[in-house]
Amino acid sequence: MQSNGSVPEFSTSDLKVVSITKPILVAGYQADTSNSIEYNADPGTSPIARVIHKMMEQPLDVSMMQPHPAGQMASAYTHFTNLDTHDPLYKFTMGMRVSAGDTLPTDVGMVEVPPGEFLALEVPGPFHTTIPAAWTWLLGQFADGTIPYVRTFEGDVELYTFGPSPDDSVCTIYVAVEGVG
Repeated sequence: MQSNGSVPEFSTSDLKVVSITKPILVAGYQADTSNSIEYNADPGTSPIARVIHKMMEQPLDVSMMQPHPAGQMASAYTHFTNLDTHDPLYKFTMGMRVSAGDTLPTDVGMVEVPPGEFLALEVPGPFHTTIPAAWTWLLGQFADGTIPYVRTFEGDVELYTFGPSPDDSVCTIYVAVEGVG
């Protein structure tokens, strides 16, 4: 990965194949969206932007949750539909990685990203510019066949590690794939 100002430039050598053997549960605020909805919304008004703003304005009440031992903030992309189009719909969940979802606040939902094979891409902060750039690059790689794997749309997840400053933070994007090996 090379830096282009505040937005890194990625290459396929930045991708790592990983096997996740247990489901990843993410509890948080949710929105249904698609990439075209996200790209065509006015800045700060898309469903994902509204979820992010809600997380900043009303942090999750974790007292009712069973955080995962890693204690990570996470976002998940699940419940993909309309896969026969170039613009599938999906559920975006942003919150916390949890061990169980027995008792959650009423405005919090939970999703499960099933185990499987994933392409992992580490994305350094600041997240407001680097994560969208990483997803744009990843989706372009899948669209033009540069990556020799096929997305399964079983569920993708972002796990965040925060440093002392936004520049020291890292998000790892995990995209569910098949054709690994």
